[in-house]
Amino acid sequence: MTEKRVYADSAASAHPFPAAIDAAREAFAVYANPSAAYENAGRARRILESSRALIAEAVGAGPDEIFFTSGGTEANNLALYGAAAALPPEKRCIAAGRIEHASVLKPLEKLRAAGFRIVFLDPGRDGLYDPERVFSALPPDAGLVTLMSAQNEVGALEPAEVIGERLREKGILFHTDAVQSVGHLKTDVKKSGASLLSASAHKFGGIKGAGFLYIRRGTPFLSPFGGGKQENGLRPGTENLPGIAAMAAALDHAEKIRKSEEKRLREAVRALDRRILSLPGAAKTGPQDEKKRLPGFASYYFPGIDGAALVQALDLLGVDAAAGAACSGGEKSESGVLRTLGYRGGGALRISLGWDAGEEDVRLLGERIPRAVGLLAKESE
Repeated sequence: MTEKRVYADSAASAHPFPAAIDAAREAFAVYANPSAAYENAGRARRILESSRALIAEAVGAGPDEIFFTSGGTEANNLALYGAAAALPPEKRCIAAGRIEHASVLKPLEKLRAAGFRIVFLDPGRDGLYDPERVFSALPPDAGLVTLMSAQNEVGALEPAEVIGERLREKGILFHTDAVQSVGHLKTDVKKSGASLLSASAHKFGGIKGAGFLYIRRGTPFLSPFGGGKQENGLRPGTENLPGIAAMAAALDHAEKIRKSEEKRLREAVRALDRRILSLPGAAKTGPQDEKKRLPGFASYYFPGIDGAALVQALDLLGVDAAAGAACSGGEKSESGVLRTLGYRGGGALRISLGWDAGEEDVRLLGERIPRAVGLLAKESE
């Protein structure tokens, strides 16, 4: 048994800020339905709308452009189905990044089955999209483009602003999955050119079960949902008041510490790189320029080692981390993202550090990761 566990999987779920927990606790005390007509419901509505205003201010939107969801997956689904349903007949082609999250790729499969044409855009080996290649690949009937703001396995910061602005000039709708970037980097929806943007609270210090979809005012949109009038009828259902209040508090706090945290986390990854990249055959996937990668994010690749086995070995050594692969039932598998980027015959390790990661955590990672890699290398001999 190890003395201290290290949490290095903030990209999967970040530790909530104390301010977020406090906000959730206060909202739990207001149990009335925000849609009801009595005074207690008015208190709930005030929490709901003040949270909406706080989130809107943080991302440069109007409060009427923020719609609450249960998280990033629902926000992505709602964005794609709602925007696709509103496309004119001559613009029923959707272009998407090849290394998007499953909550984008799976809806695209269903949209293809429903008669939409889907084309995929290829990134470079570093996971970054070249805007010129993106636009040269767009067919004339493209009505919607969806590209991540930040890639969730290799941490690549995509040129979403450049692409979004040009798409806006061309009259093509642009959706960006910003689940990994909101709360970690400056987000300005007006400058981004995004028609739609998805975010999830528990990725930036909120609690699970809350997210939001930004829909630029005037964007054609037909919600796939039916029900009440909540969220202007686009996402009906009683709102998760504690989750929303916590999300607003978390985003507000994340924005206050963003610049200092970015500097601190980049320094932490540099220190870890010096230790991990000295291992035989070890490589870093994604952008090599740290300014083009999420702060606190590192993806390492080890030839001849299975990523799932590495995660299990680290678990036994007291490290919570993720493989570059999506593993099921302990079976060996390689990440589809890394295969797309040209990595085969090895395993990846994704390290993502959050606000709670300190110098001791980085030191322990620098000791335990080489130990786990060494043990697996001996087993494979």
